[in-house]
Amino acid sequence: MTNSLLRMWRRCYRIPLIFLWGTLQALYFIPFILPRKERVRLMARQSRSWGKGLVKLFGLDLRIHGNIDRYKEHGGLLVSNHLGYLDIFVHASLCGFRFAAKKEIRSWPVFGQYVAMAQAIWVDRTSPAKSKETLKQFRETLKQKIPLIVYPEGTSSDGRSGLLPFKSTSFEAIAGTDIPIQPILTFYRWNEEKDINPAWYGDIGFGTHFWQVLGNGKVICDVYLLDLYYAPEGADRKQVMNEVREIMEQEYRQRLPEILGERKEMV
Repeated sequence: MTNSLLRMWRRCYRIPLIFLWGTLQALYFIPFILPRKERVRLMARQSRSWGKGLVKLFGLDLRIHGNIDRYKEHGGLLVSNHLGYLDIFVHASLCGFRFAAKKEIRSWPVFGQYVAMAQAIWVDRTSPAKSKETLKQFRETLKQKIPLIVYPEGTSSDGRSGLLPFKSTSFEAIAGTDIPIQPILTFYRWNEEKDINPAWYGDIGFGTHFWQVLGNGKVICDVYLLDLYYAPEGADRKQVMNEVREIMEQEYRQRLPEILGERKEMV
Protein backbone atom coordinates (compact mmCIF):
# COMPACT_ATOMS: atom_id res chain seq x y z
CA MET A 1 0.00 0.00 0.00
CA THR A 2 1.41 3.38 -1.00
CA ASN A 3 1.99 6.01 1.67
CA SER A 4 -0.90 8.20 0.43
CA LEU A 5 -3.37 5.29 0.52
CA LEU A 6 -2.14 4.26 3.95
CA ARG A 7 -2.63 7.79 5.26
CA MET A 8 -6.15 7.89 3.85
CA TRP A 9 -6.97 4.53 5.40
CA ARG A 10 -5.89 5.81 8.82
CA ARG A 11 -8.18 8.81 8.45
CA CYS A 12 -11.12 6.61 7.42
CA TYR A 13 -11.03 4.54 10.58
CA ARG A 14 -9.82 7.20 13.01
CA ILE A 15 -12.45 9.86 12.30
CA PRO A 16 -15.52 7.75 13.25
CA LEU A 17 -13.73 6.20 16.23
CA ILE A 18 -12.68 9.61 17.58
CA PHE A 19 -16.24 10.90 17.14
CA LEU A 20 -17.68 7.81 18.83
CA TRP A 21 -15.23 8.01 21.73
CA GLY A 22 -15.95 11.69 22.30
CA THR A 23 -19.71 11.04 22.21
CA LEU A 24 -19.47 8.22 24.74
CA GLN A 25 -17.40 10.36 27.08
CA ALA A 26 -19.85 13.25 26.75
CA LEU A 27 -22.78 10.94 27.58
CA TYR A 28 -20.96 10.00 30.78
CA PHE A 29 -21.26 13.60 31.96
CA ILE A 30 -25.02 13.97 31.46
CA PRO A 31 -26.44 11.93 34.40
CA PHE A 32 -24.36 13.67 37.05
CA ILE A 33 -26.14 16.48 38.85
CA LEU A 34 -23.74 17.27 41.67
CA PRO A 35 -22.60 20.30 43.64
CA ARG A 36 -20.15 22.27 41.53
CA LYS A 37 -17.05 21.33 43.53
CA GLU A 38 -17.76 17.62 43.24
CA ARG A 39 -18.70 17.98 39.58
CA VAL A 40 -15.35 19.67 38.84
CA ARG A 41 -13.46 16.89 40.61
CA LEU A 42 -15.40 14.19 38.78
CA MET A 43 -14.87 15.78 35.38
CA ALA A 44 -11.15 16.20 36.03
CA ARG A 45 -10.92 12.51 36.90
CA GLN A 46 -12.93 11.48 33.85
CA SER A 47 -10.69 13.51 31.54
CA ARG A 48 -7.98 10.90 32.07
CA SER A 49 -10.10 8.20 30.47
CA TRP A 50 -10.94 10.58 27.61
CA GLY A 51 -7.28 11.46 27.08
CA LYS A 52 -6.03 7.87 27.20
CA GLY A 53 -8.51 6.85 24.52
CA LEU A 54 -7.57 9.71 22.21
CA VAL A 55 -3.85 9.06 22.68
CA LYS A 56 -4.41 5.56 21.32
CA LEU A 57 -6.71 6.68 18.50
CA PHE A 58 -4.18 9.25 17.26
CA GLY A 59 -1.47 6.59 17.20
CA LEU A 60 0.61 8.17 19.96
CA ASP A 61 3.12 6.00 21.80
CA LEU A 62 3.30 7.75 25.17
CA ARG A 63 6.54 7.41 27.11
CA ILE A 64 6.60 8.93 30.59
CA HIS A 65 9.97 9.80 32.10
CA GLY A 66 9.59 10.43 35.82
CA ASN A 67 7.21 9.58 38.64
CA ILE A 68 3.66 10.79 38.08
CA ASP A 69 2.60 9.27 41.42
CA ARG A 70 4.78 11.82 43.21
CA TYR A 71 2.75 14.60 41.62
CA LYS A 72 -0.55 12.88 42.44
CA GLU A 73 0.50 12.71 46.08
CA HIS A 74 1.43 16.38 46.40
CA GLY A 75 -0.84 18.02 43.82
CA GLY A 76 0.00 21.42 42.40
CA LEU A 77 0.09 23.35 39.16
CA LEU A 78 1.22 21.47 36.05
CA VAL A 79 3.32 23.69 33.76
CA SER A 80 4.31 22.49 30.29
CA ASN A 81 5.72 23.70 27.02
CA HIS A 82 3.04 23.77 24.33
CA LEU A 83 3.07 22.07 20.93
CA GLY A 84 -0.63 22.17 20.06
CA TYR A 85 -3.93 20.44 20.72
CA LEU A 86 -2.45 16.93 20.98
CA ASP A 87 -0.77 18.05 24.21
CA ILE A 88 -4.17 18.26 25.86
CA PHE A 89 -4.94 14.59 25.18
CA VAL A 90 -1.44 13.52 26.24
CA HIS A 91 -1.43 15.46 29.50
CA ALA A 92 -5.00 14.50 30.39
CA SER A 93 -3.99 10.83 30.07
CA LEU A 94 -1.30 11.28 32.72
CA CYS A 95 -3.54 12.04 35.66
CA GLY A 96 -6.68 13.82 34.46
CA PHE A 97 -6.97 17.55 35.04
CA ARG A 98 -9.21 20.56 34.92
CA PHE A 99 -8.82 22.42 31.66
CA ALA A 100 -7.60 26.01 31.74
CA ALA A 101 -8.43 26.98 28.17
CA LYS A 102 -8.34 30.28 26.34
CA LYS A 103 -11.87 31.56 25.80
CA GLU A 104 -11.61 31.26 21.99
CA ILE A 105 -11.67 27.45 22.29
CA ARG A 106 -15.25 27.63 23.54
CA SER A 107 -16.41 28.40 19.98
CA TRP A 108 -14.56 25.48 18.39
CA PRO A 109 -16.92 22.84 16.96
CA VAL A 110 -17.30 19.69 19.10
CA PHE A 111 -14.09 20.12 21.10
CA GLY A 112 -15.20 23.46 22.53
CA GLN A 113 -18.50 22.00 23.72
CA TYR A 114 -16.72 19.05 25.27
CA VAL A 115 -14.29 21.25 27.19
CA ALA A 116 -17.21 23.36 28.42
CA MET A 117 -18.98 20.26 29.77
CA ALA A 118 -15.76 19.32 31.56
CA GLN A 119 -16.07 22.46 33.73
CA ALA A 120 -13.13 24.29 32.16
CA ILE A 121 -11.69 27.52 33.50
CA TRP A 122 -11.97 29.96 30.61
CA VAL A 123 -8.92 32.21 30.46
CA ASP A 124 -10.00 35.70 29.41
CA ARG A 125 -7.33 38.42 29.45
CA THR A 126 -9.53 41.17 28.01
CA SER A 127 -9.90 42.98 31.35
CA PRO A 128 -8.32 43.02 34.83
CA ALA A 129 -11.62 41.92 36.37
CA LYS A 130 -11.83 38.81 34.19
CA SER A 131 -8.17 37.98 34.84
CA LYS A 132 -8.85 38.28 38.57
CA GLU A 133 -11.78 35.88 38.33
CA THR A 134 -9.61 33.39 36.43
CA LEU A 135 -6.95 33.60 39.14
CA LYS A 136 -9.58 33.00 41.84
CA GLN A 137 -10.72 29.81 40.08
CA PHE A 138 -7.11 28.68 39.70
CA ARG A 139 -6.51 28.99 43.44
CA GLU A 140 -9.76 27.27 44.41
CA THR A 141 -8.95 24.36 42.10
CA LEU A 142 -5.40 23.93 43.39
CA LYS A 143 -6.45 24.15 47.04
CA GLN A 144 -8.80 21.21 46.41
CA LYS A 145 -5.81 19.29 44.94
CA ILE A 146 -7.57 19.00 41.59
CA PRO A 147 -4.89 18.80 38.87
CA LEU A 148 -4.70 21.98 36.80
CA ILE A 149 -2.45 22.54 33.79
CA VAL A 150 -1.27 25.76 32.15
CA TYR A 151 0.81 26.51 29.06
CA PRO A 152 2.55 29.77 29.99
CA GLU A 153 4.07 30.29 26.54
CA GLY A 154 0.59 31.41 25.50
CA THR A 155 0.96 29.83 22.06
CA SER A 156 2.49 26.71 20.53
CA SER A 157 5.95 26.08 19.07
CA ASP A 158 7.50 23.57 16.67
CA GLY A 159 9.05 21.57 19.51
CA ARG A 160 12.61 22.05 18.27
CA SER A 161 13.48 25.69 18.83
CA GLY A 162 13.51 26.01 22.61
CA LEU A 163 10.94 27.49 24.94
CA LEU A 164 9.07 30.64 24.03
CA PRO A 165 8.85 33.49 26.58
CA PHE A 166 6.50 32.75 29.48
CA LYS A 167 3.57 34.89 30.58
CA SER A 168 3.55 35.38 34.36
CA THR A 169 -0.20 35.64 35.05
CA SER A 170 -0.86 32.00 35.98
CA PHE A 171 2.09 31.94 38.40
CA GLU A 172 0.23 34.41 40.61
CA ALA A 173 -1.80 31.44 41.85
CA ILE A 174 1.38 29.93 43.31
CA ALA A 175 3.24 32.97 44.66
CA GLY A 176 2.94 33.24 48.43
CA THR A 177 1.62 29.68 48.88
CA ASP A 178 3.10 26.25 49.61
CA ILE A 179 1.48 24.77 46.49
CA PRO A 180 4.13 23.10 44.30
CA ILE A 181 4.62 23.36 40.55
CA GLN A 182 5.16 20.25 38.44
CA PRO A 183 7.22 21.29 35.39
CA ILE A 184 6.69 19.12 32.31
CA LEU A 185 8.50 18.93 28.98
CA THR A 186 6.77 17.36 25.98
CA PHE A 187 8.38 16.22 22.72
CA TYR A 188 7.08 14.40 19.63
CA ARG A 189 9.09 12.04 17.41
CA TRP A 190 7.71 11.01 14.02
CA ASN A 191 8.81 9.60 10.66
CA GLU A 192 9.76 12.82 8.88
CA GLU A 193 9.84 11.22 5.41
CA LYS A 194 6.23 10.04 5.59
CA ASP A 195 4.42 12.11 8.22
CA ILE A 196 4.07 15.70 9.39
CA ASN A 197 5.08 17.39 12.62
CA PRO A 198 2.33 16.71 15.19
CA ALA A 199 2.93 20.18 16.63
CA TRP A 200 0.36 22.74 15.50
CA TYR A 201 2.04 26.11 15.23
CA GLY A 202 2.50 29.04 12.86
CA ASP A 203 -0.03 29.93 10.19
CA ILE A 204 -1.36 26.48 9.28
CA GLY A 205 -5.12 26.22 9.78
CA PHE A 206 -6.53 23.89 12.42
CA GLY A 207 -8.61 21.87 9.94
CA THR A 208 -5.69 21.38 7.57
CA HIS A 209 -3.33 20.29 10.33
CA PHE A 210 -5.90 18.03 11.98
CA TRP A 211 -6.58 16.27 8.66
CA GLN A 212 -2.86 15.72 8.08
CA VAL A 213 -2.22 14.46 11.61
CA LEU A 214 -5.02 11.92 11.23
CA GLY A 215 -2.94 10.31 8.47
CA ASN A 216 0.23 10.01 10.54
CA GLY A 217 1.68 6.67 11.50
CA LYS A 218 3.22 5.95 14.86
CA VAL A 219 4.28 9.06 16.79
CA ILE A 220 6.36 8.73 19.94
CA CYS A 221 5.50 11.27 22.61
CA ASP A 222 8.07 11.76 25.37
CA VAL A 223 6.86 13.47 28.54
CA TYR A 224 9.51 14.42 31.10
CA LEU A 225 8.37 15.09 34.66
CA LEU A 226 10.92 17.34 36.32
CA ASP A 227 11.38 17.78 40.08
CA LEU A 228 8.60 19.52 41.96
CA TYR A 229 9.26 23.22 42.44
CA TYR A 230 8.27 25.16 45.56
CA ALA A 231 8.28 28.94 45.39
CA PRO A 232 10.69 30.64 47.83
CA GLU A 233 9.08 32.58 50.64
CA GLY A 234 8.29 36.12 49.52
CA ALA A 235 8.76 35.37 45.80
CA ASP A 236 6.42 37.21 43.44
CA ARG A 237 4.92 35.73 40.29
CA LYS A 238 7.70 36.96 38.00
CA GLN A 239 10.41 35.39 40.14
CA VAL A 240 8.48 32.13 40.22
CA MET A 241 7.96 32.27 36.45
CA ASN A 242 11.65 32.99 35.75
CA GLU A 243 12.91 30.24 38.03
CA VAL A 244 10.54 27.62 36.61
CA ARG A 245 11.34 28.62 33.04
CA GLU A 246 15.08 28.41 33.70
CA ILE A 247 14.69 24.90 35.13
CA MET A 248 12.65 23.84 32.10
CA GLU A 249 14.97 25.52 29.60
CA GLN A 250 18.04 23.74 30.98
CA GLU A 251 16.29 20.38 30.79
CA TYR A 252 15.01 21.21 27.29
CA ARG A 253 18.54 21.87 26.03
CA GLN A 254 19.72 18.63 27.57
CA ARG A 255 16.93 16.47 26.13
CA LEU A 256 16.54 17.96 22.64
CA PRO A 257 19.73 16.48 21.03
CA GLU A 258 18.69 13.05 22.29
CA ILE A 259 15.16 13.51 20.93
CA LEU A 260 16.38 14.71 17.53
CA GLY A 261 18.88 11.87 17.29
CA GLU A 262 16.26 9.24 17.99
CA ARG A 263 13.87 10.96 15.59
CA LYS A 264 16.38 10.50 12.76
CA GLU A 265 16.65 6.81 13.58
CA MET A 266 12.89 6.45 12.97
CA VAL A 267 13.22 7.61 9.35
